[in-house]
Amino acid sequence: MKRKPVKVSDLFDHILSKAPFPRPFLFCTKCGEENSAHSGDYWDVDPDYVFKHCRRNMVLVTKRVIYV
Repeated sequence: MKRKPVKVSDLFDHILSKAPFPRPFLFCTKCGEENSAHSGDYWDVDPDYVFKHCRRNMVLVTKRVIYV
């Protein structure tokens, strides 16, 4: 599935917005790297910067855990 690249300008402030849990994070679909998706962590980064890891665009995801 083709997804839109995630830019800094796409992120929001999880704390001020009181976003519900689980909160989204950036995820590398190749290696599983997880990075913050809180806009406050990137206050000094160009708003048009596209998040990449392993030379791929990272995706915004939320984690779900199911115990069986």
